[in-house]
Amino acid sequence: MILYGFQKGSYVRKTFTLFLRDLYIFLWGLLLIIPGIIKNYEYSMIPYILAENPEISRQRAFEISKKMMDGQKMDAFILDLSFIGWEMLGAITFGIVKVLYVHPYEKATWVELYKVNRKNMLETGKASIQELPGWNGTDNII
Repeated sequence: MILYGFQKGSYVRKTFTLFLRDLYIFLWGLLLIIPGIIKNYEYSMIPYILAENPEISRQRAFEISKKMMDGQKMDAFILDLSFIGWEMLGAITFGIVKVLYVHPYEKATWVELYKVNRKNMLETGKASIQELPGWNGTDNII
């Protein structure tokens, strides 16, 4: 399970897709700060899509992420704002609380957001089960 991301030669493709995501966010951020923040939330589901389906094309991953976050960007921003107190606690404890509790809690929360968005995409027909198969083609894990 640990080496799953390195199987089938998809590591380079996934890494390049994530690099392009970060590059696009940086370039949008050069316009002003706000477009970069919006694009950051728009592309925030790409790592989860790639983890679920390493064979998906780069363009389709970007497209699915955009559709998933359509109408959800403000909610995701508010979700991030809800962690401000935890971030301050992490800073006070020199990162100990952040490493042990806050970061895993944030990631688990974002996975739940992905789970809800994924279900919505499948129900509305904006993505197929072949594109977002879950783990091993089942819907049990994600």
